Amino acid sequence: MGIIHSAFAFIPFRGLSMGVLWFFAAGIAIIEAGGLNILRSRGRAAGLRTLCIVANGSLLFVAVVAGISVWHVLRANPQIPVLVTALSGELALTLHSK
Repeated sequence: MGIIHSAFAFIPFRGLSMGVLWFFAAGIAIIEAGGLNILRSRGRAAGLRTLCIVANGSLLFVAVVAGISVWHVLRANPQIPVLVTALSGELALTLHSK
């Protein structure tokens, strides 16, 4: 999901701008959280589960705030409900893992 997000960063914007950089950085954050979740699912490193909970919760919080801020044009931004759903599932899986 993060790779797709970053790849599409340059489509809605013309040229390099702060909006492009923020959009691209959000994709990188999704990629990094995904990497942490893969590490958590394959190992038992100390603190990794907590770090995944913080990463997943932070991304979910940002996605919800983004959804609220564009609620009036949510039909034009269908990726936000998909992202919130995916992040909610990942956070739930992390919270229920041991």
